[in-house]
Amino acid sequence: MKISQKSIGWALILSSAILLLLTSLGQWFGAGSYKSNPPRSWAPDHWERFDPALVKKTPDLDSLYRAAEARAPGPLNTLPPKEAMKFLYETTADRFTHASTADHNIFSNWILAAMRILHPEFAQIGDADALLRNGYSAYCSQVSFILLKLAEKAGIRPRHVGLSGHVVMEAWYDDDWHLYDPDLEIAPEDENGSIFSVDDLSRDINLALAAYAERGVESYVKEIAGVIASREDNTFMSYPVGSHFIWKKQVVALLEKAAEVLKFVIPILTALVGIAILSKSLRRTV
Repeated sequence: MKISQKSIGWALILSSAILLLLTSLGQWFGAGSYKSNPPRSWAPDHWERFDPALVKKTPDLDSLYRAAEARAPGPLNTLPPKEAMKFLYETTADRFTHASTADHNIFSNWILAAMRILHPEFAQIGDADALLRNGYSAYCSQVSFILLKLAEKAGIRPRHVGLSGHVVMEAWYDDDWHLYDPDLEIAPEDENGSIFSVDDLSRDINLALAAYAERGVESYVKEIAGVIASREDNTFMSYPVGSHFIWKKQVVALLEKAAEVLKFVIPILTALVGIAILSKSLRRTV
């Protein structure tokens, strides 16, 4: 059966209208939200901090930075880095709960949601503003990347650190790297109040056990300490500044940026092609 040009034109116009509707609902009407979880109830003493009011006030990275700065005695980029990191870290910990569900759906980005078929990582949200706009629960790699971007805004050099099953970030100041784990809410200090580095904890498992002692049952604490102590396959990404902990994440991040534009451009171009085909068909019938 031969399909007429008129039918093709209308099909293209209809499909583009559907895609634009989905995108608009996700971009401006909240349909792009991902599943968010309450604070971890299984944790001893319910240690996970969470401020629901902060979620409403911080729909993007700039507003989250301002929220952290509002807690500080002055502009964060004028404070000593350790003091600035304290406010950035605590605000990030207050803003998120833990979940592995911060993915794009057909409303937030139908292109990336469809690419999940190729690999689940394509759908994982990496863009800081999208993470903040669409929910409040994220994975360790996502929350630590939010803190990394905040540190950058304060003029502090950060790096993303991929461990063997967990992801944290480190900030460079006082001639050393310092570990911040906003997912498990740990910024481990020594007896002088200095923040340990990943390297410090990885070389002494007792330090890691002590740092994470209240973050779960004994078996879980031992597992996390073991993750940090597994030094042979840790990934420290410090260049270029602001990078994800593995190079593949950079590629996915670029794809995500492109898809944020293409989710509008493709339907518009499709509609224009459909209109052109429909117009040509109508001229033939006149």
